[in-house]
Amino acid sequence: MANRIEIFKKYFDKYIVEEKGKVSLKRFHDFAPHVILSNSQGVDDIKNFWTMSFKKMVTDSNIKEYSKEQPNWDDIVKKILSSTEQSKGKRKRLNIYLSENMVPGVTLDPEVEKWEVNGVVVSELLLKYREESIKKGEKQVLDIYQEELSLNGIFLFDDLNCVYPDCSSVYGFDRDTWQAVMNECKELYPAQSLSKKTKKIIKKFAEAGAENFDKCDKIVEKLNNKDQIRESLRNITDGKASRKEKETNHKKGYVFPDLSMNFECGAMPMQRLLIAEIKPPHKVRTGSRPDLIKLALQMKDSIDKMINDGVDDPEITVSGLLIEGFRCTLFVMDLKYQKIYRFIPLQVFYIPRDRHDFGVLLHSFKALSTMERMVSKNAELCFQFLRNKKRMSIRSSYITEPCIPKSSEAVQTPENDQ
Repeated sequence: MANRIEIFKKYFDKYIVEEKGKVSLKRFHDFAPHVILSNSQGVDDIKNFWTMSFKKMVTDSNIKEYSKEQPNWDDIVKKILSSTEQSKGKRKRLNIYLSENMVPGVTLDPEVEKWEVNGVVVSELLLKYREESIKKGEKQVLDIYQEELSLNGIFLFDDLNCVYPDCSSVYGFDRDTWQAVMNECKELYPAQSLSKKTKKIIKKFAEAGAENFDKCDKIVEKLNNKDQIRESLRNITDGKASRKEKETNHKKGYVFPDLSMNFECGAMPMQRLLIAEIKPPHKVRTGSRPDLIKLALQMKDSIDKMINDGVDDPEITVSGLLIEGFRCTLFVMDLKYQKIYRFIPLQVFYIPRDRHDFGVLLHSFKALSTMERMVSKNAELCFQFLRNKKRMSIRSSYITEPCIPKSSEAVQTPENDQ
């Protein structure tokens, strides 16, 4: 796959700018581990391939002195094999379901605008990919997340390389078209900027945590919501986050979020604006990502419900937060074009592991501020339907009928891990 070299070069160029010591393949892997882990499928000799690719990058970059230090290849191979096995296991039930059931068809209304970028009709390319995924599913060979998502009209636009495999090569776009598509998404959903004052407070807080934790409390005293912040600090430092027992008497056949933020006002039907799926650290050590598909399906269901309830505005989106141990990914989903649910990861950030890890709070606060802005905007759009806007469904033809086993087993892990 030629594209893996392009990905390697992209991150290698970033790495050599940041590297203060001698360049090495090991230090590159420490800098961007996902490059090798996510782009080694189908490579017979992984060590030799990446070593030779590294040497070529060094030569092309005119680097005279570099280290031959290697990453732990045994560990890398184990992670790649584990990821592959988890992927196959998760989709076994869905493959069986598809071989025995008819998948809802999709027909585009010729009078409705299609998604077009740089002269390329993106909508048609994506729906063609869905058709190919259906054929693979019927043959019980459905394998990757993008294929499974496409069955429900959900398409992943990932410029963060946070989901394997790299999306730029999955859907069949050329490089220029893919970049134009991602630029459109970024312009629609930009990250929230932080003020200099906020950045300064977070930096002081991180320094206090690492040097003298008592100073953190003095900083908190001057902030809003200090009681909630103190409770969060207690959970991090004590490692005893209080969490209510999860109810397990849900009706079979329904999928419930771990956490959601809803719009409820007067006689308006309830709408979910933010959905969170949470897995504690001990449940993500295998490398599996059972809640990724579950989150996407719930976000789609929320958009469909808005349309069916008449809270139908193309500008309203649904936000999603995927928490996998200490790693968090913020997503947004929209339905601006018929049958195309765009599932877009906006930012990846981390939860502090302890008081020595408060340095991650800058990116965390930026992501959460972005999430707050988006949810507030969508709540205001919903409120307009209560205040002065007639409720009506204008995008009913945009909806793709769901394609999942009735028991929703396909969005769970083989261990039925909730």
